[in-house]
Amino acid sequence: MPEEVLSRVFTPYFTTKAAGIGTGLGLPQVQRFAEGRGGAVGMGSERGAGTLVRLILSHVHVAVLPGSIVGGEIAYTPAPEGGVFHLINPATAAPTS
Repeated sequence: MPEEVLSRVFTPYFTTKAAGIGTGLGLPQVQRFAEGRGGAVGMGSERGAGTLVRLILSHVHVAVLPGSIVGGEIAYTPAPEGGVFHLINPATAAPTS
């Protein structure tokens, strides 16, 4: 990603896509989410090597998490249009055998 694009990725409504294809709100929303929870988001890019996005969230003690996710497992399913994170609760998951 060129430096002139990288320097603007968190600017609301900035997009490199054609009109009507994207709003330019995705990364600003990620930044607002992270910072609103005491975290941060950062990006680095190297031409030919790719772009790395780091989402850093503050640590939460298990005691304050809702019971439905304590002890859960997170699975990720990649897809061309964007991956999906799944939270698997062992207490309600279907048996595998």
